[in-house]
Amino acid sequence: MPPAAVTPSTYPVYASRRRWVWRGFLLLLFLLWCLLTGLQVVEMFTANSTANSNTFDDYALLLEGEKLSPAQIPELEAKVSQYPDDLPNRLRLLGYYREYHESDIALPPVHVRHILHVIQHYPERPLMDSYQYYLHLNRDVDADAYQQARAIWLKCLEKQPENPVVWLHAAEFFEWDEPELMNDVLQQATLQFTDNSEFLANLYYKHTNRINELWEDLVFEETNLPRETELICTPVQRESYIRKCHEYAANCDALRHQIDKYQREIINILDRLIKVSSDHEYLRRLTLQVRHCLLAQQGVRASELAERLLSDIHVWGRAEEYEAGQYYAYLALASRALNEQRVEEAAAYLQKAAQISAIDDLDFLPVMQLIVPLYQAGQMRAVIDYLTACRKLWPDNASEFDKLIKLMQDGQPLDEHLIHKLEYDFYIY
Repeated sequence: MPPAAVTPSTYPVYASRRRWVWRGFLLLLFLLWCLLTGLQVVEMFTANSTANSNTFDDYALLLEGEKLSPAQIPELEAKVSQYPDDLPNRLRLLGYYREYHESDIALPPVHVRHILHVIQHYPERPLMDSYQYYLHLNRDVDADAYQQARAIWLKCLEKQPENPVVWLHAAEFFEWDEPELMNDVLQQATLQFTDNSEFLANLYYKHTNRINELWEDLVFEETNLPRETELICTPVQRESYIRKCHEYAANCDALRHQIDKYQREIINILDRLIKVSSDHEYLRRLTLQVRHCLLAQQGVRASELAERLLSDIHVWGRAEEYEAGQYYAYLALASRALNEQRVEEAAAYLQKAAQISAIDDLDFLPVMQLIVPLYQAGQMRAVIDYLTACRKLWPDNASEFDKLIKLMQDGQPLDEHLIHKLEYDFYIY
């Protein structure tokens, strides 16, 4: 049967139905728009809240980025472009672009943009501690980008003059290309945060890491010591050999001078840290101070601090908890006794240190500077006991300790290059 015709009497009914259908359709479109907009807002909120959160690990995200494939990069770049505060994905991209830091070519513009963005907006983030690996801008190759980053860091210091972490990170930036400016920044910061334990602790670790790098360079120089051979027979060859020897000596002297300089600065930093330390930190930092004075050849100061350390450990009843403090204190007292020609007393203190270092605790690091003079003074037994205890504690270096012990048992001179190598191996903080 054909549908009934629309007559004037039924027209209002049909018109009303059409209006309701149209209104329902518009309502459906509105609800769909609200849903899509809501999803975008939630996504943006999630990205921003994650980016502004301190719950994620900067280094973990950087390492994730190193494992990304090129096919994954466009999507991440699109996300970061849409949500500039998406720091986790920006860190992944910085990790991916790290390979460009291993060449002498200019960084890609997209990489430079990420670097400048994180410096400007996140100067206090932990990733700034890895500046040389992920954020380094070469002053010569990336000249324009370097100048932009330099201006941003100086602006950050103006905006956050009370933030010690920003000062440390700015100094990290200037270290490679403008060491004089780095020293100025650190000097100003040290005067400003003289009683700030967080700043001083971070500065301490920065300097110790720098010493480790210098020690590595020194060991490399000593490994490449020019050696006179039978092939040096012409005046030109002889002149070349002498020139290399002078260069070697100059390089080693310069490295030792820098190591001594940083050691003195570390001792001054620890002096300040000890003054502002809590009871829990006091003995540990005083222990570090004794060790650094030993390494810096400040025997008198080390022995004075050692006596203070042993007294405080006894008064506080912390003998079992602070065996490392006793260990370094005995070594410092052995050093003083040796300098005052009390050889047997020095040997006795070294054996006390050996008895403590036999405990399985990695806080006990071998100190090699007493080995040669005590061996030459006829105290072979004490030296062998000490090296044997060190060998037990550090089995990875057992072959080096065995060589030294064998040389002593055979009555041979000790290999000073091997001792230098062990000094470097245990220059750990």
